[in-house]
Amino acid sequence: MEKYPATEPIKRGRVVTEFKIATVADLDKFATDKDEEGETVWKSFLAKGSLIYDEINRKVSVDLPENSGITVTSEFSRGGRGMELSALIYYKDKLYSVDDKTGIVFEIGEGKAIPRVILSDGDGNQAKGFKGEWLTIKDGMLYVGGHGREFVRNDGSILIICGLRYKLERKLTVLLYYVNAGAVQHVNWCDNYNALRQAAGCPFPGYLIHEAAVWSWIHKRWFFLPRKVSKDPYDYQLDEKRAGNILLSCTDRFDDIKVVQIGQVNCTRGYSSFKFIPGTDDKVIVAVKSEEVGNKQKSFISAFTIEGEILLEDQEFADKKYEGIEFI
Repeated sequence: MEKYPATEPIKRGRVVTEFKIATVADLDKFATDKDEEGETVWKSFLAKGSLIYDEINRKVSVDLPENSGITVTSEFSRGGRGMELSALIYYKDKLYSVDDKTGIVFEIGEGKAIPRVILSDGDGNQAKGFKGEWLTIKDGMLYVGGHGREFVRNDGSILIICGLRYKLERKLTVLLYYVNAGAVQHVNWCDNYNALRQAAGCPFPGYLIHEAAVWSWIHKRWFFLPRKVSKDPYDYQLDEKRAGNILLSCTDRFDDIKVVQIGQVNCTRGYSSFKFIPGTDDKVIVAVKSEEVGNKQKSFISAFTIEGEILLEDQEFADKKYEGIEFI
């Protein structure tokens, strides 16, 4: 069984634990850069820091200086956009992310992103790359998920149903560098996403936008922190102020759906990633929130229990948009 986290946590007595964490940036249109030869590349940032969990005093503290990480670049893009990394996960002892523009699953190395798998949209036979927004592991397989909202025309009619989940199974072969070669299965998750938004009181034309999802093998349940929650039809400009503050959980059959409110809603700060803090029996969550208002971006980190108890209020850590978090 692979080691998680990869770095041994530091114990301070019996109840205080320090972990190493990392978070990855999605800079959107600000991701374009030049390399040393003046060629166009696309960049992201991998910020590194620490998280301290005090079990007895029910406190979480985070030190995540933005200048503590590294710049990660790639030459791959779609329509002049690339490296808009939306999630971060350790899988089979390697660190992975997914680009929501190209559909590429990258292995994240020191200063570079190595393309391992390209995911296509829809049923897997489309020319467009899959807009992957979250990563999690279930039954030994890496899951790459979409945001679960229909694309709509200006009149509100459905243009594309984009409620798909991609299940990516990686198989280790004889040569270790082929660890990332594997079979990709495309699974329609429309009914699952619709069940979630029905439980949240947001049936179509209302919507949820999912960028943060984790399978808990301890609880045998899916957990979702929707970035956007709206009972009204999608509107590009109004969507900036439709952030949510709910935690959804359900069985793998997407029944027994529970909805828990997490603090007070801040209409511009939506969840973009989360992980369970190791050693808490998947009862304590650390989450990243993203804020985009006009051309301004900010990122925040917070912590709370699955019952909604706040252990760390929103703490701003960057004036860029970060969309993935992992214990490293």
